[in-house]
Amino acid sequence: MSSPAPVRFPEAAERVPSRISAVVFAAKAWVLRAHRGVRNLRNPVRRHTSKEVILPVQVAEVLTPLWTTESLVEQSLQLGKVQNLRVAARRLDGVIVPAGQTFSFWCQLGRATLRKGYVSGRELREGCLIPAIGGGLCQLSNALYDAALQSGCEIVERHAHSRIVPGSAAEFGRDATVAWNYVDLRFRPPHDIRMQVELGPQELMVRFLAAQTINPNASRAAMPGLLPRLLNPIAHTCTDCGVTDCIRHIDPQAPRIAKTAYLLDECWPEFLAYVGERVSAEDFAIAPALFGRYRSVRALGVKARPHSTSIPALWRAIRMRAASTVPRRVQAQLAGSEHIAEAMARSLPYDAIHLVVAQTLLPFLWKAGALGGRTFDVLMTRIPLARLHSLLDDASARNPELKTLREYRAPQAIIDAEQEALAAAQRVVTPHDAIAALFGERAIRKPWSMPRVARVQRGRAVVFPGPTVARKGALALRSALLALDCDLMILARNLEQSDFWQGVRVVPPAENWLEHAAVVVQPALLEDNPRPLLRAVAAGIPVICTRNCGLGNLPGVATVEFGNVEQLRAALAPALRHCETCVGRS
Repeated sequence: MSSPAPVRFPEAAERVPSRISAVVFAAKAWVLRAHRGVRNLRNPVRRHTSKEVILPVQVAEVLTPLWTTESLVEQSLQLGKVQNLRVAARRLDGVIVPAGQTFSFWCQLGRATLRKGYVSGRELREGCLIPAIGGGLCQLSNALYDAALQSGCEIVERHAHSRIVPGSAAEFGRDATVAWNYVDLRFRPPHDIRMQVELGPQELMVRFLAAQTINPNASRAAMPGLLPRLLNPIAHTCTDCGVTDCIRHIDPQAPRIAKTAYLLDECWPEFLAYVGERVSAEDFAIAPALFGRYRSVRALGVKARPHSTSIPALWRAIRMRAASTVPRRVQAQLAGSEHIAEAMARSLPYDAIHLVVAQTLLPFLWKAGALGGRTFDVLMTRIPLARLHSLLDDASARNPELKTLREYRAPQAIIDAEQEALAAAQRVVTPHDAIAALFGERAIRKPWSMPRVARVQRGRAVVFPGPTVARKGALALRSALLALDCDLMILARNLEQSDFWQGVRVVPPAENWLEHAAVVVQPALLEDNPRPLLRAVAAGIPVICTRNCGLGNLPGVATVEFGNVEQLRAALAPALRHCETCVGRS
């Protein structure tokens, strides 16, 4: 049965706030804060931490909308509220509150300040809804109070709002207002609980998890009836209350234009073209650096404001170059990308409600909560980590002697974060055919940017872009070439054993390798950025590769299965037939 409609009464005449009343209010608040500070020193409440403890049973869930249908002049305060919830959620998500210990809203969050990332949002003060740093956190305290009731917690301290915001939990007495630090929300769970606090694109989600189900009778006993509260008086916003002689009056202004932010990392020409087609003067663009291979981002400066995170990008490049093994290189790449993502998250304007995010940054932005309350697209540069690991595991099971198939691994927490973020993404943007196929209608398939190279006469060598590693198809290529009398040119390092190519005639790599190529071969298990193959296609050189190289149906490209030596040998034969030195041996 639905709850009865709230009863409304005519509003009583309210005293218009004056400068004197504001000073009196500030003095009272100062005294109350000092008194609370002394009480906290005498009876301290501990701040709880996140722990890797599995509590599998959901005992409470509260979902509340982030956005309301209020006047357009309220839009900037709505954006500020969501930013404040985003910052607070990062401090609460994953926190464990042990059984019998007190949770304090302000002890856990600390004071809301600009330095911590809080901005101006809507706050209820003396009957008025006014802009204030950290405004809007009451939506979170309301949800926590509701979840505490659902999970049978003892309510130690809770305060109702002095005014009613229509549509809020206060209409039904399920609200808990907070004001630093003297108006607090405190509760004590009868069992260990883990908090999950997240922002989706449209909702604030608060869940409590426990080791087992709770006693429903105890839970119901703690919950008040869903009776409507009398909406007398109703809180008004300073922008539209109609009282202009109040010291808090704010003249209505044009609504703040919400932005799109572009968080770039691997600045492929396809992605720069995609961004260039969509970016506007109000948007925000961030790149790891504005020099070297990132200099093309400067072209966006006409429409957007490029920002740089050069120091963490420089450290990532240094650490990756210094890495002596593939696992260390992967570790350096992930650690560097995490630092870049953290720096970008701090630079994000709070009114950016849609993001376009580089895949390398995605799991770290997701874990940091920077994507909460926003929609986002992903610029995909590689197969998702979960799929990548599955392919490597299958290949390693077939070739257990090849250690390089076991080297390229990411921590499980990053894999999980990427999976969750990709599931929440609106769209994925990629030129890579195999990646686009994984996402169906959500994929935006951009055409590859073909390099400007002159067409050349075909040479006599088989060119392998490399590196010499099992996941790039080196094993199958070696087996196929043992039956052919031809030259092999390798463009990258040998990461397998030093005598890997024994029995194959290897020639030194040449700077103008296209002029020596009869065919370019990359029979890879996975290939993220097939630029050498694109150069060969543009120059009119035949290409043999797997579908996971992502070239799709480009002209002159033949596809083979990874590890299928017979297919590879059959594809090589016609490509080498014109070479006088390539004579097949039985």
